[in-house]
Amino acid sequence: MSREEVAFECDFSGSYMGMIERAEYDFKISMLYNIAKALKIELKDLLNFE
Repeated sequence: MSREEVAFECDFSGSYMGMIERAEYDFKISMLYNIAKALKIELKDLLNFE
């Protein structure tokens, strides 16, 4: 899934999604939940850094 597709599913702009990826924007945990939901994964899997 492309960044633009995830952004669309989350109702974000592509540039906003890029800002999140580059840590240029402070975001809420609910935004991470929406990203995980768009990717069809659990939030815990999105935050797994192992």
